[in-house]
Amino acid sequence: LSNLWGCCRLDATIRRDGTRAETWEIPGFPLWSAEAETSLASLPGADGACPVTELLRDSSGRVTNRVLAVWKNGQPDPAFAPLSSATEYPYGTDGHIVTTDPRGVSAVTRTWQAGGAEVTETDSAGVTNRVTRYFGGAVMAEKYWDGRWTRETRSSGLDTAGCRVETVIAESSDYSAFTNSITVYDFLGRAVSVTTPLGITSNFYSGASDRLVRVSRTGQPDTLFVYDELGNVTATAMDVDGDGQVSYSGPDRISATDTRYEEDASNVWWRVTSQSESVGIVTHSAAVVKEQVTGLSPALLSRTVTVSPDGTSTTLARAFENGTDIIVETSQTGTAAPYVRRAL
Repeated sequence: LSNLWGCCRLDATIRRDGTRAETWEIPGFPLWSAEAETSLASLPGADGACPVTELLRDSSGRVTNRVLAVWKNGQPDPAFAPLSSATEYPYGTDGHIVTTDPRGVSAVTRTWQAGGAEVTETDSAGVTNRVTRYFGGAVMAEKYWDGRWTRETRSSGLDTAGCRVETVIAESSDYSAFTNSITVYDFLGRAVSVTTPLGITSNFYSGASDRLVRVSRTGQPDTLFVYDELGNVTATAMDVDGDGQVSYSGPDRISATDTRYEEDASNVWWRVTSQSESVGIVTHSAAVVKEQVTGLSPALLSRTVTVSPDGTSTTLARAFENGTDIIVETSQTGTAAPYVRRAL
């Protein structure tokens, strides 16, 4: 990750995968800013268009509108309808916030302090989520709906070695409290062991990095990880022979993933991910997933094609219903009749 700075502000961010996001501002007008995924404009089929997230703020610096739009040649592209989310502060600065998403669904968030804790509660569509943060103590997350509830309490402390230990207690309206997990972190903040009712999971890292090289679980062979030169996981292996190495010609069970980009006859680009399973010299191709990355619009928000090992193809497409905020999902496998689902 690289940040590019101007004289007094962030101009752009270049991520690890090479994509570039520019930060736009208007001198003398601090109430508007935007982040533009400008590198996507150079993709084949994009024709110079890229997604832009605009933020509008009030005089207190609080975000009041978040607009996701497609820009082209330095201005919004009229071919794509923008999606706007609004945030209101009806009682000033008392921690009462009302947000409305592009589909018109509202959520009311309230924050207050009581009993040595800060409480944040969000109500939306009949579901209440409440988070209570005790000062210098535990964090309790609760969810209420249809007369039912769940509760998760996280607390932390130090073990005899001085490492941080986090304990999670879970309970619900139909199940008594139990210890869901105990996680031990090293001095770099990495989780080195997790104890659950199913056993203990131990993580082993490459030096001082966050790159996992081996995971050990109670009663199971270790899991080994293989990375490419960019640090992406390209294969995982079940260390059946227990030698701590990926045995390509031995009994280890290896799951490999390969990602590439392809252009079809219509000049549409796809991200193609293929998976395979192998043991020794026997390789079984699990599936191929193709995700469309160019040529998208409100009439086609996304399209994914999954090809199973037997050659059966399943296409899943999402789009806005014309003139509404309803999203239509259409799934079709082979020549079977398509399955259509409509949702707000």
